[in-house]
Amino acid sequence: AIPLLLAAALAPDRLAIANRAWTKLGLLLARIVNPVILFAVFVLTIVPIGICMRLFGKRPLAVAFDRTASTYWIEREPAGKTADSLRNQF
Repeated sequence: AIPLLLAAALAPDRLAIANRAWTKLGLLLARIVNPVILFAVFVLTIVPIGICMRLFGKRPLAVAFDRTASTYWIEREPAGKTADSLRNQF
């Protein structure tokens, strides 16, 4: 480690080629490892949650089409703020 430190302090231009090669290796590894890690996180977190929700019949999104429904609007209880309360926000 000390010879490398001395080389970096005394002649940094000589380490430029190694620096570029090391950076390219890091970028290549990131392109390979990042999707693998994200896939593993997805499979280990999102998929089990989705399976449990399907097993228990929980559907957070009402995506089923209902021909008899006149609207899909969900009324709030209580009704919420009026449009006049939003005119002077600041």
